[in-house]
Amino acid sequence: MFAFGRPWDHLATALDLPPAAAARHSPHLLHDVDLPALTTYTMRGLLESNPTSPYRSALPTQLRAVADAVAKAAAPSFLVALITSSTLAAADHIPDPPRRGGWHRPCRAARRPA
Repeated sequence: MFAFGRPWDHLATALDLPPAAAARHSPHLLHDVDLPALTTYTMRGLLESNPTSPYRSALPTQLRAVADAVAKAAAPSFLVALITSSTLAAADHIPDPPRRGGWHRPCRAARRPA
């Protein structure tokens, strides 16, 4: 469970930024993002950011499933999509398909303390 309702509040808290800094990333931005463009950008990152990327030999459906999941999780940030796709492309294997749900959980820092 996230500590706050807005997508970027946990980052502002972790960086000791005032709440107004996170408020610039209001929820309506998630609806304004060009998700197909973000997905295409993510696919290019998976394929082109590392010459030994396992996604170069992946099935198109597998590549698309991972790119879709990354784009949805990263929206509206192209920077987050770039960092995530580059990290995945540097791995030596492709993680389990997104439908299994284990590889894209939020980090511990984004959860409420116990």
